[in-house]
Amino acid sequence: MKDCVICLPLTIPSEVKTGLVLTPFVVSMLSRLTGATSVCCINLTGLRYEGLEANEAAQRFESFQKLLVRLGMPINHFWVDSDTNHIDRLQGYCEKLAVAGQLQSRQTLTLVCQCGAVEVVPEALHADWLMDHKVLRLEKGLAFCTLCNTPLETKQGPCLMLESRFTEGTLITLPSFYTKEVEELRRKFNQPLLISRQKKGDYRVSLFGQTWQLDTDFCWSLLFCSLIEDGFRPSVVVVSNRSLKPLVWSLGISRKLSDSLQDITAVVTPFVRFESGKTHSPSGDTLQKLIDRYGRLPIRLMMASGL
Repeated sequence: MKDCVICLPLTIPSEVKTGLVLTPFVVSMLSRLTGATSVCCINLTGLRYEGLEANEAAQRFESFQKLLVRLGMPINHFWVDSDTNHIDRLQGYCEKLAVAGQLQSRQTLTLVCQCGAVEVVPEALHADWLMDHKVLRLEKGLAFCTLCNTPLETKQGPCLMLESRFTEGTLITLPSFYTKEVEELRRKFNQPLLISRQKKGDYRVSLFGQTWQLDTDFCWSLLFCSLIEDGFRPSVVVVSNRSLKPLVWSLGISRKLSDSLQDITAVVTPFVRFESGKTHSPSGDTLQKLIDRYGRLPIRLMMASGL
């Protein structure tokens, strides 16, 4: 089992800006300093890839890997949420959660938009722990999907609900002043979470006598367990201060299945925008153009200064 430094899954856009590689930059540097294996986790499924051919998403990933090499940021291993080994494990993970009573089938009211991007239980609309805020808009007492611009409709039917209550295990934060925020987030995840989808779900499992489509965030959140099965022991996770909620979510779910995840250190990086706001500012260029123009060392220095 290899100790490793990891990050939460990164979504790769068509044009990579400098801010996106700040996290793998820190992962690579910590790996060098500690001797642990560096693992960069990649997201290749979900809304942001909708409409893309599989080969186009794969090309984005390949280009991203080449950019990291050009920057002198060696990554020992890439974990990808669409990897067949991980997908094959989802059925087993869900079965274990169901046997433990953590995963249940319930007749539940849900709010769903026409395109299926938003599907939540009514009581979650105003909750701080909701993971769907980016695609939700509240207007005059109604909730709308920001993608299809339709109001959410109420439906009732069988749903897969996960007991949250992510309270066990320690999570040391560096800097330490994020500890209070992390603990507050863990307390807010205190009610059943909807993890099935009626319209859109990338992967399916069979439980309780029927087939379910799974929420994409739930699927990738089991990355800690998946890495352990691949022979890696996550000991440090690098995360942006804007991604503390997904960290609490994913680590909390994975800890329900593994006793090897009780002591984790989170290295929290600031959210950095390298763009100056000026129309002709070179810092607003893509990472590829910046490396072509200035070389690797100045770009690494710019990223380090952002920390």
